Amino acid sequence: MNSSKPPITGNFCLGVWQKSGPSSYQLNHFALGFDSSSNFIGPVQIQESVTVNHKADQYAGTFTIDQFDPAGNPQGHVAGNVTATRVSVDTPVGDVL
Repeated sequence: MNSSKPPITGNFCLGVWQKSGPSSYQLNHFALGFDSSSNFIGPVQIQESVTVNHKADQYAGTFTIDQFDPAGNPQGHVAGNVTATRVSVDTPVGDVL
C-alpha cells in the first residue's frame, strides 16, 4: 500500500487482508511514522473495511488511522472513506493522477 504522504514520512506500509464477505475484505496495515524533519514519531496502524465492485476493478469502504508514540501510546486517530481503482499495464498516467 502506498499512501499519498511524502516519502520522508514513510508512505509505504506492510499488512494483511482477509475476506469478510462475498466481495468484502478487512485490511490491517502497519507503517512507520516520521515528522517533516525525518524524526521517527512511532508506528501507525491503518485498518480498512472495503467492498470490491462486480468487475473487481474498484473498491470503496472506510478506514481508520491510529498514530502511536514509540512506546505504543495512542497519539491520534483519523477515520474516513477510501476508494481505489485497479491499475493495469495499459493504464495511462492521466487515469491515475
